[in-house]
Amino acid sequence: MKRSRPPKHQHPTDKEAWRYLKADEITAWRYLKGDENLAFEYLAGKFVDEHGKITHKFHEAGSEEETRSLAALVKLLREHRELHPFIRSKLAELHDPNSQLEERTFTIANRRSGPQPRHSFMIAIAWSIALQIADGRKMESAKEWAKDVYGVSRSTIDRAWADHKDSELIGPMWKAARY
Repeated sequence: MKRSRPPKHQHPTDKEAWRYLKADEITAWRYLKGDENLAFEYLAGKFVDEHGKITHKFHEAGSEEETRSLAALVKLLREHRELHPFIRSKLAELHDPNSQLEERTFTIANRRSGPQPRHSFMIAIAWSIALQIADGRKMESAKEWAKDVYGVSRSTIDRAWADHKDSELIGPMWKAARY
């Protein structure tokens, strides 16, 4: 028996929405290929047949399946193509603290205790220098400008530039301005 869905302009009740989401997740596997399927398993779990009954399970923490699925998600997130709508939707639900469709949540935590590296800050410094160079400023002038703006030592500026100037994000921007 086919379940009827509410009209597009009418929002379903929480119970109906959960039922539709689970049905959509089951259907999603039919449309996902390779890495997309693994990534979706990492986010949403998977449906398995156990003794003739379909059950829903998540990967065991630290398992080879979880590692492989997480690697697939990371690969998809780093690609320059559009993310599959099922994966984007699931990520949104996992991050939405008010989601009524998802019981789990993402947690961002430090990987280790103690003082943390400042990668984002160093990338921002290198990005700023690259922008200055792209706008026609000379390297030494751009570095002095960054030193004043960020209030850090010249050695920090030099380290940020050395570590990130050839990155995929920053390299093309300032190198194009040189030619």
